[in-house]
Amino acid sequence: MTQNEGKSCNRSQRQLMKLKYSKGPQPVPSGLLIPVFTGAQKVTSSYQRRTQLQYAFLIALAVTGFYKFEDPQIRVAGLSCAFPGAGFLAVGGIWGAFGVIISVALIPLSLFAWFGAGGLAFVLANWIIPGLVATAVTGDGLWEPAAPIVFTFVAGVAAYGIIAGRSRHYKALGMRESRNGLLLDAESKWSARVQSLPDPDEKRELSIEELRMLQHFVEVAHQAPDDWSNFTVIDQFQTSALRYQLYFLQYTLAVVQKYYMPSFQGYIKTGQERLIERSTTKDVMNYWKWESLWGKFTFDWDPVVRDNIMVTGYIVLCLSLYEKLNGDDRYRQPNALNFRITDKANYHHTTESIFDALMKNWESCSYCLFPCEPNWIYSSCNLIGMEGALAYDSYMKTGRAAKLLHNRFQQGLQEDFMNPDGSIVALRSAISVLGDVSGAFDCSPGMPEVGRRLWLLSKESNIQKAKTGKYYLENLDQGPRQIDNKYLVGADKMDVGNYQAGPGFAHCAYSNCATEFGESDIAHDLIAEVDEKLHPLVETSAKSGALTNRGLSLLATTFLFRARIGRRKDWANLLTGPVDEQVRAAPKLDSVPFPEVMVARCHPVRGPEGIRVEFLLRGPKKPKNITIAFTDLQEGVAYHLAALNNNQWEEGVTGIKADGNGRAYMQIVVGDRSEFVLRT
Repeated sequence: MTQNEGKSCNRSQRQLMKLKYSKGPQPVPSGLLIPVFTGAQKVTSSYQRRTQLQYAFLIALAVTGFYKFEDPQIRVAGLSCAFPGAGFLAVGGIWGAFGVIISVALIPLSLFAWFGAGGLAFVLANWIIPGLVATAVTGDGLWEPAAPIVFTFVAGVAAYGIIAGRSRHYKALGMRESRNGLLLDAESKWSARVQSLPDPDEKRELSIEELRMLQHFVEVAHQAPDDWSNFTVIDQFQTSALRYQLYFLQYTLAVVQKYYMPSFQGYIKTGQERLIERSTTKDVMNYWKWESLWGKFTFDWDPVVRDNIMVTGYIVLCLSLYEKLNGDDRYRQPNALNFRITDKANYHHTTESIFDALMKNWESCSYCLFPCEPNWIYSSCNLIGMEGALAYDSYMKTGRAAKLLHNRFQQGLQEDFMNPDGSIVALRSAISVLGDVSGAFDCSPGMPEVGRRLWLLSKESNIQKAKTGKYYLENLDQGPRQIDNKYLVGADKMDVGNYQAGPGFAHCAYSNCATEFGESDIAHDLIAEVDEKLHPLVETSAKSGALTNRGLSLLATTFLFRARIGRRKDWANLLTGPVDEQVRAAPKLDSVPFPEVMVARCHPVRGPEGIRVEFLLRGPKKPKNITIAFTDLQEGVAYHLAALNNNQWEEGVTGIKADGNGRAYMQIVVGDRSEFVLRT
């Protein structure tokens, strides 16, 4: 901690002493400060006690089997209950030693398979099979010291776990007070900073460089269903899975449409449709067959009805954003979505059935939050699922999501999926610094105070301002600075979209979160670090003029692009704000010759003559004639298209009338930067 930070923290702690905390759970929202019930782990503790009793029963079997029976095979079988490979220790000899080594070596691999792909069967197999083999190869004599060694080892591990757990808990409790003191000071500074930063309210427009980045996303979205070039294809179980790339790419197109071209559909709309429908194909969904088999031991592979929020939560957000922005309810029609697990196993759903499954899973789960992988609950997936439910409710008005959020979800999140110091538990028993910053972003729509708390703590821990005035992401390796000593370690220094080492993804995540919370100067500097040093902008392999960041995963570039074009509370407002009825009522630009011509801006504007549509096209440097199309035109109404020339509107095409489908085509001249208005 620096000297200035120490003074700030001490001052904040004096302020904190003036506050009085009520004992026990507080009503939600709990406010900016970390509540006293955070990390209480009421539900977790009950499951831990159950697991401890189950393991105590296994140890009792081990003791009874080894010491109460004379048959060597029964004694070895009993000892095998203690942990994988324990029975081999009693077998003794070279084969016994070999069996112990192999069994113990496979423990981390089986746990990784369980964690990474929901494979509970691997953990059970690594426990049961060595026990059976050890029992089968048992001779007449046993190595008697095996049992005392096994039970001493188990007791030692248990004692260490209890002591270490209590130590972490008390340390986190002390850190809670320090962090609350820090929050008081950080909140006032944040408010002053955000208010002082520029927040222009003019119609937003994408720069030519931003359009070239968007071009890459649109081209990828429109690839053939079996073309996975430009995607990362490694595994379909963890964070590089195709589904996440598809979902986050759709979110990015939705952000662009909402804030830059709400009155344009065309490639921005069809791109979202392609991504949604492609996410239900066998290439993407076949993983659920295997997770259901080795994690849930079932042949019912429906990916929606039970668990699997890593699909339902993410896709309901895609579907809700699409319908909210476009007024298109195609995915609420019967059997609109066909989830293809195998060629024969197909499961049909709609937006409504997915939303209903989400709500039922939350309502029935003791944690409220429910699993992604079988038996693993990820807080991030549940936060994104709640974002999807809130987005759905923002236009369907069921009221179910908000009620659940404030009655159970927020309380459950903070009690069982946060530590006492307020940091996010990314999944049960795993902690990540990036879990806090991603949690901050995902809490912004539904739990803004919790989100701001996580952002301020993340920023204080890992963002520093250099003497040059530039912000940078620090604590990438080591070197204490803050009271909580939160470093970016392990997975924090990896691009989770392609598993490549480096701090690039962390910069993307932090810049995206900084933008959402209004700290555009921080976002600007972190983006510049990526563009200029870590992952420079380059032309894509398509050689179409599109740009991307070299070496960054597609997933990471979606985070970075949203950081580039976003503003404070963009994400929260997109999800929870009302439907824009002015956009719904206005005509829509629906076709331009992409990628030769791209839409940089397209907004409806209400005037005395009604709603007009103002749009800006970026095309070839040498002007040329192109054909564009509008849809949602009113029947029988004559429209006029004017072009801006030397700051003067000049009539271009007059007497435009819709056909029977509400569409009209017209020829216009487009150059490098051409601005138009369609009006009655």
